Amino acid sequence: MELNTQQSYFPYDKQKAIEAVSFFLDQVPEKKLAIITIVKLLYFSEREYLINNGEPLFGEELYSLPFGPVVSKTYDAIKSQEKLEKDVQLREHFARVDNFLILKKVFPIKRLSRNELRHLKSIFEKFGHYTVAQLMDYCHDKDLTPEWKDPGNSRIPIYHGDLLRVWKVANEDIKEIAALGDVYQEIEDFQNLSSVS
Repeated sequence: MELNTQQSYFPYDKQKAIEAVSFFLDQVPEKKLAIITIVKLLYFSEREYLINNGEPLFGEELYSLPFGPVVSKTYDAIKSQEKLEKDVQLREHFARVDNFLILKKVFPIKRLSRNELRHLKSIFEKFGHYTVAQLMDYCHDKDLTPEWKDPGNSRIPIYHGDLLRVWKVANEDIKEIAALGDVYQEIEDFQNLSSVS
């Protein structure tokens, strides 16, 4: 099995990702964070969970952008007020003002487990006090974020297999993660097929 040809071995869980966005915003008194800060908090949450638990938290597609690594699908969902307004699930909870995302109403936590919330809390405690400039420096430091590659003016996918390899996860473990992801994908495909019939 070729281990670096998929963005994610697991289906994207938008509900968990949006719950995490709400959780991070709720950690600060003003209920407001720079969008780039949120995207980085989500990225490090996904990366650390994948490395430590053998599966991703959100099943995100990860990319190297000029401003560092991102969680692509969630970034796309929150990056503009227009996108937020079009999404019934998001518009009553979030608003964008300039380069910031504001929490209007806490998003109910239904999908994230207590263990996952503890993980998010630890990520926030580690990175939540960083300025945008400090996060950018961290993301461009090859010792701290070795999976990031300079994409020039474009973007480069960060495949789960490659990310795990640069963090010294054994090939056998990567194969097991990929196999588990295939099972998740088969279940999702079956559920999608069942809902159509």
